[in-house]
Amino acid sequence: MRKPLAKLSKAVLMTAAALITCAPTAAKAATYYWDANGAVTTAVGGTGNWDTANAWRLTSATGTLGSWPGSSTNTAYFSATSSASINSGVSITLAGLTTSGAGSVSINGDGSLSFVSGSVLSISDPTTISVSNLSFLGAWTKTGTDTLTISSSSWSSAGTLTLTQGTLSLPGGGYIPSIIFGNSSPTLNGGAITTNGDFNFTHTAGAVTINAVLAGASRIIDSGTGSPWVGLRAASTVTGQAGDPAGLVMDMQGATKNMAIMAAQSNWTAANLVKLSGSDARLLLGVNNALGAATLEISGGRLFSDNNARVLSSPIRLAGSTAQLRLSTWNDGTFTGGTWEGDLTLSGSVDLGAAPRTVNTEQSLTLSGPVTNG
Repeated sequence: MRKPLAKLSKAVLMTAAALITCAPTAAKAATYYWDANGAVTTAVGGTGNWDTANAWRLTSATGTLGSWPGSSTNTAYFSATSSASINSGVSITLAGLTTSGAGSVSINGDGSLSFVSGSVLSISDPTTISVSNLSFLGAWTKTGTDTLTISSSSWSSAGTLTLTQGTLSLPGGGYIPSIIFGNSSPTLNGGAITTNGDFNFTHTAGAVTINAVLAGASRIIDSGTGSPWVGLRAASTVTGQAGDPAGLVMDMQGATKNMAIMAAQSNWTAANLVKLSGSDARLLLGVNNALGAATLEISGGRLFSDNNARVLSSPIRLAGSTAQLRLSTWNDGTFTGGTWEGDLTLSGSVDLGAAPRTVNTEQSLTLSGPVTNG
């Protein structure tokens, strides 16, 4: 004999329906366009406070006016000359920033601005963020062809920066856990930048320009595939990994990577080591005494000098059975505006490493320091 079905009271059914109706839903990501004067004119952009009522248009520059939402899933879009202030006591969290139009953008004030992990900052107008407290809560990406300047008095990054394109300027320097450089020739400007580990250039195309001071207990590693460029235009202060007895500050590992030194690394001392180890890695000298007092160990690759007759005073030692002392020429204007076809004088000591060596030179190579063979 079957048991009769249990009957649910009307009150129970109404309660269940209410719970279903009131269940929370995830906030949908949206893009909001800055329009400081709201409905006064049809023009977007302008100067005002970020949290002013009716200062944002939903989805497009002509969208419905409203206030900035409390959700952290949204992207702020500035499509004209703009200045948005985040005042003291105000905290804004968002998932992205886009600037694209005819003009410049300033985000300022004494409040706080935070970007959630995965945020993309697409910058196609000169943009400055100077809000007092700026936080990147996780990984973030800077893309777009123009310059993003971060001049906040207090700013932090909790995740990896992917610098894909354009310029990132950090006048006061800062700490970034790790940096990935993209293939669209990005530029990093600023003061002392420190990281957790090494500055590893793994891009496979384009030319990365470094006008910032690479600093801290790190090494500069040029690895990966392809024949892209790195141009060092500032004197770094990296000291090598803690506990590294060799004092290694730079290692050119990529088989066909190009490292152009455009500023003398005057902070590197006799306790430091630079390795040219990739099979056809290219160390391009765009300044005299490019490596400071660091020792250059050559186990692969070759040297280049720009159109000026350069002097390299670093001690040199050859390592490995196939190492050569090789000065080449290259008709390429990357970083120089000319070619890499100059003469080179090695004024420091040269140690051939107790093996027969080949000297291969396409320009005048002068060894004016002592030469030994291990």
